[in-house]
Amino acid sequence: MQNPRRSVVFATSHGLVRIDPNNMPRRHSSPRVFIERLRFGTNTIDYFQGPDSSADLTFRLPPGSGRSLDIEFTALNYAASTRSTFRYRLEGVDNEWQNAGTRRIVSYANLDPRSYRLEVQVAGRDRRWNTNSSSIAFAIAPFFWESRWFHFSLAAATTGILLFFILWRLREMRCRHRLEIASRLASERDRMARDLHDDLAADLTRIVLSKPGQSDNAPATIARGAIDKLGELIWAADPNFDTLSDLTAYLRQRVSQLGGTLSIESSTHRGTIISVRVPLPRPIE
Repeated sequence: MQNPRRSVVFATSHGLVRIDPNNMPRRHSSPRVFIERLRFGTNTIDYFQGPDSSADLTFRLPPGSGRSLDIEFTALNYAASTRSTFRYRLEGVDNEWQNAGTRRIVSYANLDPRSYRLEVQVAGRDRRWNTNSSSIAFAIAPFFWESRWFHFSLAAATTGILLFFILWRLREMRCRHRLEIASRLASERDRMARDLHDDLAADLTRIVLSKPGQSDNAPATIARGAIDKLGELIWAADPNFDTLSDLTAYLRQRVSQLGGTLSIESSTHRGTIISVRVPLPRPIE
C-alpha cells in the first residue's frame, strides 16, 4: 500500500497555499570556486581570486620553487559544502582535466622554469561542473644554469672546443706529413751522396793509378768528371735546392749536356709535367 501524498497548506492574505514536497522544483546548485594561496618550500603567497575577477596577475616565483608547489582552493557552497568536488588542469603539464575529488589542494613537483596557468572548476551536489572556472598564472624563474643564455654559452663553448681540436688535429697531421716528406728527402739525399761519393772515390783512384800515355784515362779528363760529380754531390746535399725551379734548372743543364731538350707544362688540374727528350745513340752496326 502506497503512502498517501502529504502536502502542507498555508493561509495567506491572498488565500490558501498548498505545498507538495514531492513536486517542488529543485534549483541547480552552482557554487563558486576560489583560489586561496600558493605554497612552495617554506614560503606562502596568499591569493583569493574568484571567477568574477578580471585581474590578470602573474606571480614570479623564485628559482627552485617548482620542486614542490602546492596550490590551495575552496568553493562557496553553503547548502552542501562537503559534497563539492573539484577538478583542475595545469596548462603545459596536464592534457586533460584531473579529478581532485573533495580535496582542496593540488601538488606539483619538479616543474620546469617557465610560465604556467592553473584552472580549477567545482561541481555541486547535482554533479554538474561550473564552467566558469578560476585560474591563477605564475612563472618559475630559472637558475643561471637553466637559463637560455647559459645553454647558448655552453653550446658556443663546446663548438669552439671542437673546432679548436679539429684545427689542432689538422695542423698536427700537416706537420707530420711535412716531417715525413723531409725524412724521405733526407734519406734520398744521403743515398745520392753515397753513390756520388763512391763514384768520386773511383775517379780519384783512377787518377792515382793512371799511367802516362793513356789518353782515355788522362788525369785531366778524370779530374773534370770528378769535379762535376763533386758539384752534383754538393747540389744533392744542399736543402736550399729543394724547389721546382732549382730542379728544372739542374735538369735543363744536364739534358743540354746530352744534346736533348726539356719542356715544362703547368696545369691547374694536372699539376706540373716535365718532359725530357734526349736523342738515343745510334746502334752499332
